[in-house]
Formats: sequence, C-alpha cells, structure tokens
Amino acid sequence: MAEINIENPFHVNANIDVNEFVSKIRGVPNGSRSDFTNGVVNHFSSLGYNVFVCHPNHAVTGPYAKLHYEIRNTIFSTIGFDVYIMARGRNVTATNFGDGGYDNWASGGHYNQSGKTINFY
Repeated sequence: MAEINIENPFHVNANIDVNEFVSKIRGVPNGSRSDFTNGVVNHFSSLGYNVFVCHPNHAVTGPYAKLHYEIRNTIFSTIGFDVYIMARGRNVTATNFGDGGYDNWASGGHYNQSGKTINFY
C-alpha cells in the first residue's frame, strides 16, 4: 500500500491504497491509457484532491505527493505514468512537454489551463 500525506508531501503517511483504486478502473492494467488517466483523475477528484497524471516529459512545481504506476502497453512491455496529488488550496503548476490527449495526460480538481500548462489552486 502506498501511503501519502497530501498536506505535507515530504512525509508520506496518510492511507491511500493505490493498487486497490487502480484495480477498480475498468480495463487496467490491460486497458487503454485514456481509461487509466481518466480513472485516476476521477478517483482522486472524488476524494477532494487536485490531481495531475502524465506520461513523461513534464514538470511540476509546488507541494504535491507523487506516485508512479506502470500499465501494460503490450504483451512484453509497460508504460509509466506519474500521478501527482495535491491538496486543494495549494498553488501547483504542471506543464506537459509531450503529446496531448487523454492517452498521455489528464487533470482534475480546481485549476486553470492555458495550452499544456495547468495552474492548480
């Protein structure tokens, strides 16, 4: 079980069972990438958090808790996603430097977006 403290991202100690929620997302780990990104966003948003999910080439600044999850891409490989979870009311900026679309990134919670940059609040 991954444990995360959203209020103090340097100390990881609040219970969130990442594997449990991921296993509930339809099709994961063998489903589509967009099912994964949207499922993660829906899950953490429903718990009252801001969330950013991205396949690498991105940057995030501000206080956050970070998880990494691999989903099956082919029979022989996986693809990795970073999941950033933030308390609402905290200023965090996330920028995607890669391709757009729900296959590679998704966000939820309270935010403003300009192109591939998201400002969470």
